[in-house]
Amino acid sequence: ASLDQAISKVDSVLSKLNNSLKNADVVIITLGLIETWISKVKNFAWHSFHGDALAKKSLDDLAYFKQLNFEEVTNYIQKIINIINNIGNKKIIFTVSPIPLNFTFTNNDIVIANKYSKSVLRSAIDGFIDNKNVFYFPSFEIIQDCVGWPNSFKDDKRHVKIEVFKDFIGPTFIKSFTSL
Repeated sequence: ASLDQAISKVDSVLSKLNNSLKNADVVIITLGLIETWISKVKNFAWHSFHGDALAKKSLDDLAYFKQLNFEEVTNYIQKIINIINNIGNKKIIFTVSPIPLNFTFTNNDIVIANKYSKSVLRSAIDGFIDNKNVFYFPSFEIIQDCVGWPNSFKDDKRHVKIEVFKDFIGPTFIKSFTSL
């Protein structure tokens, strides 16, 4: 409703996130895509696109499109790990989201853009896995390669079926990361 309310809401969410991170033993981070819009004024990534998607123009030309490359993703993962490590000794589990891109701002076909995005994320994560403090959980691979597309998804072809989570992802996670 107003800028002040929006700022207050963001501050509240960040405070809750900070408290959650302080109290957590394990942090699970799911990386989703490498396409982003960067504010021209504040030089930070927008949480979502605002503007004319078909024209690939941001609202009032306030941001520019950026497709992160492998080195940039690697640097951001390192920053994430450093931030978490500065809060305390935490286990970190990375995943790659199995949810496909809904739209691409590149000139590539959506299927190619999606595979490229997920491949860059997965490759970048791999350099940090030590299986002591930083782990990888293959939710993306379970959905894409074990259960397969389109069997993994609801009719919208974007959201994972509950039974796929219940029968495959949940049990694999529990077996991998708990003593149950």
